Amino acid sequence: MRRLFWNLSIPFTVLILSAIILSSLISASAYRRFYFDDLKTNLETRLRLIEPRISAQALNDFKTLGTLSKEISDNTSMRITIIGPHGKVIADSDSNPAGMDNHLNRGEVLSALKSGTGFETRYSETLREKMLYAAIAVYAEGDSQLSYILRASKGVNAINAAYSDTFKSILKIIFAITIISAAVCFYISRRIARPLETLKTGAQHYADGNFDFKLCSSSTEEIASLAVSMNNMAAEIKKRIAQITDQKDQQAAILSDMSEGVLAIDADYKILLANSSACRLLGLKGDVRGRLLHDTVRLPAMLEYVDSVFEQGAQSSRQIRIGTSESLRFINLSASAIDTADRIHKVVIVLNDITEMQKLQEMRKDFVANVSHELKTPITSIKGFVETLLDGAIDDAQKSRHFLGIIRSQTDRLDAIINDLLTLSRLERAFEERLIHLCEEDVSSVIKSSVEICQYKAQAKDIAISIDCPEFLNARLNRTLFEQALANLIDNAVKYSPNGSSVTVSAEKDNGKINIAVKDNGPGIAPEHLARLFERFYRVDKARSRDRGGTGLGLSIVKHIAAAHSGSVSVDSQPGSGSTFIISIPDKPLL
Repeated sequence: MRRLFWNLSIPFTVLILSAIILSSLISASAYRRFYFDDLKTNLETRLRLIEPRISAQALNDFKTLGTLSKEISDNTSMRITIIGPHGKVIADSDSNPAGMDNHLNRGEVLSALKSGTGFETRYSETLREKMLYAAIAVYAEGDSQLSYILRASKGVNAINAAYSDTFKSILKIIFAITIISAAVCFYISRRIARPLETLKTGAQHYADGNFDFKLCSSSTEEIASLAVSMNNMAAEIKKRIAQITDQKDQQAAILSDMSEGVLAIDADYKILLANSSACRLLGLKGDVRGRLLHDTVRLPAMLEYVDSVFEQGAQSSRQIRIGTSESLRFINLSASAIDTADRIHKVVIVLNDITEMQKLQEMRKDFVANVSHELKTPITSIKGFVETLLDGAIDDAQKSRHFLGIIRSQTDRLDAIINDLLTLSRLERAFEERLIHLCEEDVSSVIKSSVEICQYKAQAKDIAISIDCPEFLNARLNRTLFEQALANLIDNAVKYSPNGSSVTVSAEKDNGKINIAVKDNGPGIAPEHLARLFERFYRVDKARSRDRGGTGLGLSIVKHIAAAHSGSVSVDSQPGSGSTFIISIPDKPLL
């Protein structure tokens, strides 16, 4: 592709050169015709002037005519020929008439006979030169009879030489004008092309993303206006790109911070977008953009769902399962189809991890079932003994007293379950509404108070409770709640420890935390029970737990009290080696 400079300069130069050559050729041709016309006029005029000098008597005197024609030729530098009515040459200034052909068929003679004057240019065999011939027919005075034909001729070599000199001069002028025209075209083309080159440079800068480049103004109004427009365009593009970049960054930040996974797929099943949550939920590694969905995601249920969206459009949400039983997760899929011209070309899938919600639903179901079961047992027992009493056992004082004792025991159990449920409810509400007030307390004093609550039961089983707590160990806590949590743990330790054993309550400060541990010498807990040990109504041995009077809510209450102090509770236990329950609270809790 040629540059604009050559596209402008070459055609303009050729056009100007063609115009000059054409005009020169026309001028040269006109100049040549002018010379010939002038020569014709000159020859005819001279013939008219010569005619009176030839009298009728002289026509019969060939010698006199020859001398006269020679004289006229010498004076006019023309060849003079006198031709008779029948075409025979009577006299000629340059040749002997006797050796000359009949001239009646000569072109100039024929024209003269026809119209009175005739001209013709041809090569003369006699003079061996190209000549211009002019002839006039002379008639006798007062008579229409042809008297003779007077002819004059002159060589055209002189005209051709003059024409050649003139043409050479014209060629020199053409060459000079061509050089000047080429220079002018070069200058004008450069004047036009240079600003365009500058605009091209600016456009290249803009194509490379350098929108700070500014085009200088030009002396040409149109170019200057275009430069201003391009500068404004660059500024506007820079502004738009900045806005798009900001929007893209905001979108990326929003997508990366979303807990929901977002997956965008085109009609070829290529992944267009996958945020970090989607990659985490689907177990995708690295940048998955541009990869095929079927090669990346190995979940038949999800692939089937995506296929149905592409085929049928919007679909209701669908739940799928990911992982094995140990790491099972529940994912809710919802899709949005993007279509144009009745054709779906993109699908956006939103993935919600509803595992915790599913677990909560299961826990709620279990809780309702457990509460129903825990309440049904004492109620059934109370109902049975009441019916026994009504059937006549009330008349037996010993039996009625025994049955009423059982009813009282079951009533106390119902009361304990309800009180523990109310305690859990109050703890949850207080924690959510931040109603739990903490103050600086001596940990040793709190432990001693909790031990005193359980001392009577421990003495009944001859169990020694020891305290290992450094002096001046303070913590911000709610004394009443914390005493209840420790009392629950100590009470459990006493219940499950054999008679004559010991229970140790210790406290220490470690890495910004205060750990209070209750260690017993009981039977220990199997590993499969540890994960669910702090759930409501969960029991390792349900029958023995009820025999010991537990409600199944004690450890759940401990867990909620620890959480209320921004802490946690854990257990370390092995079957046959006893158990250690540890409450860990921060040295400076958030609440």
